Amino acid sequence: MMKRCQKCNYDNYSEARFCSNCGNTFENNISIENENVKKNIFKITLFFFSILALILVNEFGNLEGYKNNFILDFVFAFIVIIFFFVDFRINVRNILPQKVVIFQIFLVIFLAIIFGLMIYYLGGFLNKELLKKCDPNYFLIFLDSSNPILYAYISVALFPAIFEELAFRNVFFNLLLKATSVKATIIVTSILFAFLHLGFISFLLHFPIGLFLGWLRMKNNSILYGIVFHFFYNATILSIDVFHYFHIF
Repeated sequence: MMKRCQKCNYDNYSEARFCSNCGNTFENNISIENENVKKNIFKITLFFFSILALILVNEFGNLEGYKNNFILDFVFAFIVIIFFFVDFRINVRNILPQKVVIFQIFLVIFLAIIFGLMIYYLGGFLNKELLKKCDPNYFLIFLDSSNPILYAYISVALFPAIFEELAFRNVFFNLLLKATSVKATIIVTSILFAFLHLGFISFLLHFPIGLFLGWLRMKNNSILYGIVFHFFYNATILSIDVFHYFHIF
């Protein structure tokens, strides 16, 4: 059994009293490990409250129009990118799988479309019957832009697919994995992901989707399939809104 140095991650023989690579004594490992735990807890807390602050601004900030929507998108992306590069060597490993399976890509796209249709109509039904309100048409936000369809798909489908997966299934996921189990990590990231989709009904519907995306990321050690699923899921829901607006069906 090898003894890993907490300072440089070099593997030494189990009977070694100091690291043959950096000279660190293994009595120092405990203090270094405690310091790493504190840093990780600080990162988790800072990331969590940064995202929570954005959610609250989006909900109570009275921000309307597609320009404000893009501003929030870019602030969210900026936060995610900063945290991504803080632990770049760890986070970059989970972007692409070792091998891209084309069949799995098409299967993920198929499931995303099915889930999108189910959540759209189920969510609309539950909101109408239980909360007595209608779901908003997200496409309407972009009607004042120069290219409503293009901007809508960028903001509603492409942007969240990339940066929400980077946030919840990469950055936050990896931080939590250092502190807790895989199961707890998937559950916690799914809760925060569902909370991002404001509304009680929306939370209930998106929590299982978060669990599925967490399982997908863990199974493949990659967020690629999650990004594909997320894009086509959001694109399906947005497409229904676009079709309704143009009275296509």
